Amino acid sequence: MQIKGDLKKIKELPKTVSSAVQYILERVWQNVLLNNAKINAPYLSGDLRDDLSLDFNKIQEGIIIVGSYLPYAKIREYINNKHPWRLFYLWRAYSEHIPEIREIIVNSLAEKLK
Repeated sequence: MQIKGDLKKIKELPKTVSSAVQYILERVWQNVLLNNAKINAPYLSGDLRDDLSLDFNKIQEGIIIVGSYLPYAKIREYINNKHPWRLFYLWRAYSEHIPEIREIIVNSLAEKLK
């Protein structure tokens, strides 16, 4: 799953804003998305659950990668004939916890603006 933004706007952000956004996303990842994605993810060897991560390497291009680099990770998000209830494990980690995510964003912003 990739979160894309307006490239020009992201490149123009001051470093302090960029670091605040990164801080907020890391808190959302650690407190909500990672745990719920692991609960929702299909499980055989445990490699997919262990490989879930948040990647900021392309943040200057407006891309934050959430998920796994394992070759089958994307397939398991959209296709799982054996365990269909495990479909959309990343999307559900986000969509089922929007109120919690909003609360983390508000609290993190308040903390950063003190």
